[in-house]
Amino acid sequence: MVPLARLFKREWLSLYRQRSEWLHPLLFFLIATGLFPLATSPKPALLEQMGGGVIWVMALLALLLVLPRLFQPDYKDGTLQEWVLSPTSPRVWVSMKLLAYWLMMAVPLMVLTPIVGILFHLSSTAIEVLVISLVLGTPSLWLVGALLAALTVSVEGKPMLISLVVLPLLTPVLMLGTLSVQKASQGLGYRGELGLLGAVLALALTLLPTLIGYLLRVMVLE
Repeated sequence: MVPLARLFKREWLSLYRQRSEWLHPLLFFLIATGLFPLATSPKPALLEQMGGGVIWVMALLALLLVLPRLFQPDYKDGTLQEWVLSPTSPRVWVSMKLLAYWLMMAVPLMVLTPIVGILFHLSSTAIEVLVISLVLGTPSLWLVGALLAALTVSVEGKPMLISLVVLPLLTPVLMLGTLSVQKASQGLGYRGELGLLGAVLALALTLLPTLIGYLLRVMVLE
């Protein structure tokens, strides 16, 4: 447990010192979702209908802003090479790094979500489902994005490459999250969509940290 705590503390402190890494995407999320109702229509029914989809898309884009620099700083300063050559399992330090990033960025995003949901006239049930769907969906988005970031860790100055490749892979999670909120707004059953999001998350947590660690090892040692 001590090595895990040290790894997590290192990543947490590193992110805290580089607050712009996660504050700028959060600011983008807040501004973009806040301006959307002003730029479209003041009709509550229309805003409620599109609210879940807009918030989910903006959350996805905010996460994509961070992905290009997920592993590259460690790759440049040699930290990644030290991790790859260390006796610690790649799955362990990859999991601690991704957990620190997710807690630092996704948790504040979910705190802001109810406020944004009110701007879209979402009901209390819809806002609750929206937050739950983000809790279940954003880790899957983050893990899939990290997989592409690991594949392109040595590609410098091409952040759009990750976004273009990863977006189609994230569409199913985006659709499930949006559909669950829409059904909650209409008073329909939404547990099936949340269950699928949970299943995707369980599969991603089981497979992707190990695969990401393996890809980073290959990219660094090639």
